Amino acid sequence: EQQVDAQSAVVATTINARDVTEIGVNGRYFQQLAEILPGSTAATGTAYSLNGALNGIPAANYTVTMDGANNTNIGGTVYSVQVDPSLDAIEEVRVQTNSYLPELGGRQGPQMNITIKSGTNQFHGDVFEYVRNSLTDARNFFSTTAPTLHYNDWGGVIGGPIKVPNSFHMKDKLFFFVSQERKTVHQQ
Repeated sequence: EQQVDAQSAVVATTINARDVTEIGVNGRYFQQLAEILPGSTAATGTAYSLNGALNGIPAANYTVTMDGANNTNIGGTVYSVQVDPSLDAIEEVRVQTNSYLPELGGRQGPQMNITIKSGTNQFHGDVFEYVRNSLTDARNFFSTTAPTLHYNDWGGVIGGPIKVPNSFHMKDKLFFFVSQERKTVHQQ
């Protein structure tokens, strides 16, 4: 959602938790969310790499933070992140493409900040499994058979309060949030 901020010249796009989980991204890697932003070019290579560009700046110059901490591998010209959270664990993705504040630092390219969900006073969570295989995939027009593919992506998230017996002062102050995701791919 684009919002006009009359207090600064920052150009940013925010993708909320609902959109993060409902936007179809092949492989379910958060880096691919940048491909839906205005000014982006299509990525090439594997499903989990971001090799395209945003506003003409290559992905190798992106800075990715998670809850304010740097999540970009330092050095080299290949874009990669240190922690790759599950899409179901992401509360918000905010991408600033130019005129960002100096405290963001990092590289000269776009700034992608990921905010992770947290526990609340109510238990909440979900489980999921995404399956792709040769039985459901179409074959290439020029091929007589579909390539062998078995792709399973499963996991879940859960969060809620931590109850400390006989401790009134800890009520509504101690929470947990856990996320687990596993991907298995077999292809030829």
